[in-house]
Amino acid sequence: LELQALSLSNDLSASAAGLSDTGTLIVAGITTLDAGINDILLDDAASDFTGLIITDANDASVTDVNGIDLGAAQVSNDLSITAGSDISNSGALLVDGDAVFSASDGDNIVVDNGANTFAADVSFMVNGAGSLNDVAVTDTTELVLNTVQIGGDLDASAAGLSDSGTLAVAGTASLTAGSAHDIVFDEVGSDFASLAIISANHVAVTDVNALELGASNITGDMTLTTDGDLSDSGAVVVQGTSSFTVGNANNISLDDPANDFATVAIVTANDVDLVDSTAIDFATSAVSNNLTVLAGGVISQSGALSVAANASFTGPEASDITLDNVTNAFNGPVSFAASSGILANVSI
Repeated sequence: LELQALSLSNDLSASAAGLSDTGTLIVAGITTLDAGINDILLDDAASDFTGLIITDANDASVTDVNGIDLGAAQVSNDLSITAGSDISNSGALLVDGDAVFSASDGDNIVVDNGANTFAADVSFMVNGAGSLNDVAVTDTTELVLNTVQIGGDLDASAAGLSDSGTLAVAGTASLTAGSAHDIVFDEVGSDFASLAIISANHVAVTDVNALELGASNITGDMTLTTDGDLSDSGAVVVQGTSSFTVGNANNISLDDPANDFATVAIVTANDVDLVDSTAIDFATSAVSNNLTVLAGGVISQSGALSVAANASFTGPEASDITLDNVTNAFNGPVSFAASSGILANVSI
């Protein structure tokens, strides 16, 4: 069915073995489309849909000159939505192929229906120059993010998160994978300003610049690789091993008083300042300048420590500090102190 120009003050319902347009479609109510196993291509740049429901389609591509609300959609292959303003989501989106959502500079995309299921890559793109504002997305399965261009915040919730393309988030990326699922964002060109892990099992993130960690809760291991400084703005809790690689010229400052690291490995860093509210264990670590550690429990090691300049360790009253690995290399002054009172035992 080929739809010519039309303007409706209420709803449109169209069902055919394929749907396309040859003119501008303006629908003030809900547009319900059913193409069966065939495609939907409504790409007139001036069309204006208020709400859209896709009952069934193979590929579906829809363009809207303004904002659009996506109701329930069942798409057996790819879905592409291009809007001139905000994209919202009031029904479950079930997409077996790739999903691409595009809006204009400064617009928001919110596809966070709790029953959404994206089986393949999901991209959030800006039409032309600039960047999107905020993006929120929910997936009942693992979410694979492809291209993301966001000037504001990203809120992503899924049963696991990974990437297949470059992700750029100028605001805060809040990620929820659940305590049993992993987050792997390892594209080398990705750039996050601030990252908050609401929940996840193992986490691996690569950032091309500096990275700030917001409040995070990780039940497994965390591996962070940056090409800039690493800092925190909230408590970071990691039950497994935290591995940090920031380069020999960049600094690590994770000094929130509520931080809780089980084991920390510093692969590369310049100055390192770590605060842990409980005990802390050091796996093999190399610090090219100063290391400062303040812990709320015992300080120990399971790997060799190499510190090129000053090393300072502070523990609570009556606690032990044990840094007796025979391959340790402290090349500057080493100091030990108690945050109050005196330490119990120090072994180095």
